[in-house]
Amino acid sequence: MTLQKDIRAKLTPSFWTLNVTQFLSAMNDNAFRFLLSLALVGHFSNPADPAVGQQEWPLYVAGFIFALPFILFSSSAGILADRFSKSRLIVLFNAVAVGAMLLAIPAFLSNSAALLYLVLFLMLTHSAFFSPCKLGILPEIVPRERISQANGLMEMFANMAIILGSILGPWLYGRFGEPESAAYASTASCWRGVVLCAGVSVVAFVMCLLIRPTVPCAGAEKHATVYFWKDVLRNLRKYRSHQYLFLAVLAIGFFLFLGAYVQFNILSYGRVVLELDKEKASYLYLMLAVGIGVGSYLVGVGSGRVVEIGFIPVGALIIAASLMLLAVPVHEVWYAVGLLFLMGVGGGFFIVPLYAFLQEEAPEEDRGELIATANFLSFCGVLLASVL
Repeated sequence: MTLQKDIRAKLTPSFWTLNVTQFLSAMNDNAFRFLLSLALVGHFSNPADPAVGQQEWPLYVAGFIFALPFILFSSSAGILADRFSKSRLIVLFNAVAVGAMLLAIPAFLSNSAALLYLVLFLMLTHSAFFSPCKLGILPEIVPRERISQANGLMEMFANMAIILGSILGPWLYGRFGEPESAAYASTASCWRGVVLCAGVSVVAFVMCLLIRPTVPCAGAEKHATVYFWKDVLRNLRKYRSHQYLFLAVLAIGFFLFLGAYVQFNILSYGRVVLELDKEKASYLYLMLAVGIGVGSYLVGVGSGRVVEIGFIPVGALIIAASLMLLAVPVHEVWYAVGLLFLMGVGGGFFIVPLYAFLQEEAPEEDRGELIATANFLSFCGVLLASVL
C-alpha cells in the first residue's frame, strides 16, 4: 500500500466529506467573485471613450467586500461554533450559500451593481461562519494523531480550489459575458454562469449532509454580541498568558497579511519587472497557490502522528529567502516562477502546523473563538495590505 493510500485509510469518511465540501465552497466563492467582478468591470467601462476607458474600481470594491464579513462576523461565528453542533452549523451555512447563489441569478438579470455586491457579501458571510466550524470540527471527526495530516490535506484542497476558482470565474465570463469591446455591458448575459455556481453550491450542501453529527461543546453559555472588537480583545487578553497559543493566533494573522501583500504586488511585478501582459502575469499567483498546496501536503505527510511545529521556522526561512531573492534584478520568468513556487511551499510549511497546533492545544470550549480571532486578525491584515 502506498503512503498516500495509507493516509487515506486512516482518515474518517466524515473528514473526506468535509474536505470535498470546503473544496467546492472555496472554488465557488472564488469563481463567483471573479465572475461578478469582471461583469461589473464591463458594466462600468466604455473602451471606445478615452474619458471612461477600462474601470477597475469594481475589482477593489469586491476585494474589500471579500474581507468585510470576516472582520464583522468572525467573533460571532466562533461563539456559535463553540456553542452548537458544528456539523449542524455546517449544514445550515451551506444551505445559506445555496440561497445566496439562487438570489444571484435575478441579481445578474437586474443589472444592479448594488444587488450583486449584496449577494457577494452574503456568500462571504457564509464563508466567515463556515470557517471556524470546518477547522474546529477536525479534532471531533479525525483521530488526534492525524490532525497534522488532516490540516495538510485541507490546506492543499483549499489551494486547489482557489486555483480552479480563479480559472473558472474568468472562463465563465469569457463564455457567457459580453465582449470586452462592449460599452457599459449588461451583467444579464452572465446568469447562465451563475446557474453553474448554484449547482456547485447544491452539491456542496448535499455533501455536508454526510458529515457525522457532532455534539455541542462546553461553550453553551457564550453569547454573540454586536461588539465584535470587544470579543476579539477579550480573547487576546484571556490567552496572552498562554504564550504559545497567543503567538499561534498572531502568526496566523500575520501569514495572511503577508500573503495578501505578496498577492497584491505579483501582478505589478509581472507587468513591470518581467514585462508580461496582464493575463500571463496573473498566472504567477497560481504558481504561489500551487506551492502552498504542495507544501501543505508535504507537511501533512512529514508530520506523521504528531503536530510537528519544527516546520514553522523552516517555512519562515524559505519565505524570507524567496522574498529577498525576488528583489534581485533577474528579469527571467523561470526565476520568478521558481521562487514563487518555493515561497508557496514555505507558506504551506508555515501555516499548516499553526492550525494543527491551535486545534490540538486550544481548550475545547474556546477552539472556535480562537480560530475566529485568527480569522479576524488575518482579514484585518488583508485590508492593511491593500492600502500599503
